[in-house]
Amino acid sequence: MDGRVKGAYHKNQQSLDNAYSQIAKHLKQEITVTAKDQESKARTEEKKMSSIKEAAELYVAPQTLNIADLEKVDVNMETAVRTFKEGTDDEFSVTVAIVDDVDYRIPPSVLGTIKEILVEKPALEFFKVTKKGEGMKTNYTVIPL
Repeated sequence: MDGRVKGAYHKNQQSLDNAYSQIAKHLKQEITVTAKDQESKARTEEKKMSSIKEAAELYVAPQTLNIADLEKVDVNMETAVRTFKEGTDDEFSVTVAIVDDVDYRIPPSVLGTIKEILVEKPALEFFKVTKKGEGMKTNYTVIPL
């Protein structure tokens, strides 16, 4: 290539590079603006208020059932400790098994019985709990399956 052709080529190349740079910068600004608009819209949708009536109709009270309400319990089931009336003189904690986002209370006597069964039968996988009585007179029976 002679000098004039080389110079024209480099000049055109620089012009193309500048054009590409400007396009990329513009696209980046567009993407940023679009992303910010979507974030703002999402925050606005989250803040939409409902009426008390609508909130009440959608309300589902949290419930804690009893481990005896389950037909079959896996010993490896996820558990958690829930504390109620926190910060008061009546504060208490219970161990619960969690099934489909529902808590099933596990009485301490059931945990103690399962501990005893596991000593004799470490391969225990499933059990059933039955209960008789009410309140302080409730008796639980753990049946290995």
